[in-house]
This record gives sequence, structure tokens and C-alpha cells, in this order.
Amino acid sequence: MFAIRTQDLCKSYKNVDALKPLSLDVRTGEIFGLLGPNGAGKTTLVKLLLGMVKPTSGSAYLFDVDVKSAVARKFVGYLPEHHRFPPYLTATQFLQVYGEMSASSSVVKQRIPEVLDLVDMGNWKDMKIGKCSKGMQQRLGLAQALLSNPDLIFLDEPTDGLDPVGRKEIRDVLIRLKGEGKTIFLNSHLLSEIESLCDRVAILNKGELVREGLVSEFTRLKHRFLISCSIVPPHLRFEDPTVQVKTENNESTISFTARSPEFLNMVIDVLRRNDVLIFSVESLKQSLEDYFVKVISE
Repeated sequence: MFAIRTQDLCKSYKNVDALKPLSLDVRTGEIFGLLGPNGAGKTTLVKLLLGMVKPTSGSAYLFDVDVKSAVARKFVGYLPEHHRFPPYLTATQFLQVYGEMSASSSVVKQRIPEVLDLVDMGNWKDMKIGKCSKGMQQRLGLAQALLSNPDLIFLDEPTDGLDPVGRKEIRDVLIRLKGEGKTIFLNSHLLSEIESLCDRVAILNKGELVREGLVSEFTRLKHRFLISCSIVPPHLRFEDPTVQVKTENNESTISFTARSPEFLNMVIDVLRRNDVLIFSVESLKQSLEDYFVKVISE
């Protein structure tokens, strides 16, 4: 079953195509990342999925329910990027007010302590939002998104305003939610965060889907390997020019392009025949940010 499915979903404003026909599937139980430069159509897509704007053409479904139906939003939690919460309410009052918009007061009363503890805000439950730091308000926003125990959670820059420790704690929360079977649709400019959290990503540019797939597919450098080993003897030479040896701190590293498994094993065999100890063999990767910049530049 798919948590999100779009079929030729499109949104135009006068003569501007904010989102060109988009067909995209997000599986249940995965963390899915949405990437793109400013103006790429990311916000438009989220608004279409949440029923905030109507599509020009095409269709979209959340758990097989058309997004045009209010029933589709029954399963959803949402944290917008530029949220504005009433500063005169305490954290508990804020969650009470927002929660009762979608659930009974008894259910909300039970959930509030749980979500506050989940985002590490239990000790500040009676503090007014106006006195909370930006990071604390961000945690409250996440608590609000989780209040109805949704199956699908849309998060727009969820770690904005948090320090490195806070970002790590929020990442741990999201991984825990995934373990509970939740589906998370994540939009963030922190590509390192997307890389560490997401199973799959989609890249939008100028309203068009330009890439979609596993994070591992985008970060792996095809056929590039790195061998860490004891010092390679100076007399040892490799015929292929792609094999590069670097020695420092009593250790050598060998980087090369292996056009076939036979080539990789040939390099290893040469090292062994010359009594070189192999510490590790790894497939080289590039960062998701490097891949993203390359795709957008192209």
C-alpha cells in the first residue's frame, strides 16, 4: 500500500507552471525526502497533498483516499516551516486547542504528556510559548504534528532552530516513529540530514521531477573503491593509471575504478603477493549534497 500516490498532478498559476505533471509514489513505513532549490515546487506539492490548494489537473491520494476528501487528512500530521503559534498560550494549552480541532478532548488530554515527553518538552509544559526559544517552539510544533497519532507525517524543516544535539534528538524521534510503521514526508535544506534519515528522495527543479530513487543509489560512486592497507612497497606498480596509491602515517590507501569484479580482485591479489596487509575495502561514496548540486547544475 502507498501512503502517497500522485498521477500527473499539476498546478498552474496563470502562465506559470508551479508543478508540472508529477507521478510519484511514497510507500508506507518509509522516510521520504523532498529536495529542490527555492521555487522548485516543493511547497506547492505539499499544499496539494494536504488539500490547501486545488490541482489544475491530475490526482493525488493519501492511503488510497482522494486528497479532495477531508477524510484523507484524518491520517495526517503536519509541521509547516513558518509556523506562528499563539504566544500567550502555554505549551499544554496550545496542544489542547490544536488537538481538539481533530480529536475529542479526552483523547487529546491523554496524548499531550506523551508527545511533550517525546520531544523533550515535558519540563516546560506550563511555559508560555512567547517565552520559549525558537528551538523549543520547533519541538512544540513537532509535538502538535504528532498529537493525533497520525500514520503520515509531513515535516517542513523540522530541525530549524535546533542546535546539533537537538537535531540529533529529533532524528532519533523520527527513526523511532518509522520503527512504529509511520510514514514521514520530509522537506529540509539540510541535505546531510536527508541523507542520514531518508530511504528514498525525489528532486524537483522548476516544477519538474528530475530524479527519484534510493539515497544509496545517489551517493554511491559507481565502480570506485578504496583499499586501506599497510605501507605499499615503493617498487610496487600497477599498470592501470586509475590505481592511485597514497601513503601517510604508516598506512597506505589505494583508490581506483574497478570496471569488473575481476579487476578489483586483481588489485587485491597483487597486494597479497607482495605481503601487503589489507585493513579494509570499501565502495566510495559522494555526499547527497554533491549529487544534488550536480543534478541541479545539469
